[in-house]
Amino acid sequence: MDAVSFRTKAVYPVVVPVKYGLQSVNFYLYKTEQSLVLIDAGFDIDDCWEALLHTLSTHGYTLSDITAILVTHHHVDHVGLINRITIKHDIPVYAHPYAIPRMKRDPVFMEERIQFFQSLYEKAGTGEAGRKQIAHLKEALVKNKDSSIKTEIIPLDLEKPIHRLNLHYFPGHASDQIAFHDKETDWLFSGDLLIGHMASNSLIEYRLPNEPLQSPLLQHIDSYQKLLKMDVKHIYPGHGKKITNHKALIHHRLEAIEEKGEKIFQLIQKGYKTPNDIARKFYEKRFDTQFALVMSSILGQLYYLETKGKIGKALHRGVWYYEVIT
Repeated sequence: MDAVSFRTKAVYPVVVPVKYGLQSVNFYLYKTEQSLVLIDAGFDIDDCWEALLHTLSTHGYTLSDITAILVTHHHVDHVGLINRITIKHDIPVYAHPYAIPRMKRDPVFMEERIQFFQSLYEKAGTGEAGRKQIAHLKEALVKNKDSSIKTEIIPLDLEKPIHRLNLHYFPGHASDQIAFHDKETDWLFSGDLLIGHMASNSLIEYRLPNEPLQSPLLQHIDSYQKLLKMDVKHIYPGHGKKITNHKALIHHRLEAIEEKGEKIFQLIQKGYKTPNDIARKFYEKRFDTQFALVMSSILGQLYYLETKGKIGKALHRGVWYYEVIT
């Protein structure tokens, strides 16, 4: 992905190839006449660190020239280098207020998150697979206790531009996901809202009391609809190539959501009743290798089908059973 400039502004992409389906991890240096802002911060790995330093050097900058870090959402592949950077160069870090307890790995929040998923997987009837995932979350809680963001995180005010960028709230993939929009150039730094080569997941997540309780899939659809109404020239995503045809791509993604929902509806018609049974049949081998993503996808689609009045559920012996509404 090449650098782009317009008058006194420029985008310097930091693109780090990865071997799996994401293709690359992308984060961006955004230059104005007054600042050099880092939007997202990749993984906490040497490849990302070296790519950042190389990109800075290529365009005549050093780490000390960065004036702020803006975070699209809290996921580990978007915040990884923040500690490395701020230890060497103390600059402000901004994120959505919902991101802060996640980035800080607040102990109470993290424990409540595990309890949330334990209850969710039990109701989904996932049995041993769910218990295995909960054990993994508990191990990660201990293993990653020191990986929290150490510096202060300043909550963004969505109503106020920052460094010449307007803010747009795009939940679904993450409840704290925002995009940064330069209206003069029509550049949009969109996090993981829209990815060119693959569908971005809507992820079920434990919510704080002040967070919207709407289904992540419905939020994701709403965010797509909001983006459809925006005329942007270039979308800079968290993974893959720059996007220049976002409206056609969004329509394709929305059609795919409806097609998946219809396939799941047909499975329920055929007698697959619990989220576990539906997920195992729909995803087969991926059920074991990508359990958390699979269950987010299936549970999101089931809720979506419920809101459309196509299916209903009943709790029997602690497990949800779904039926077609005729």
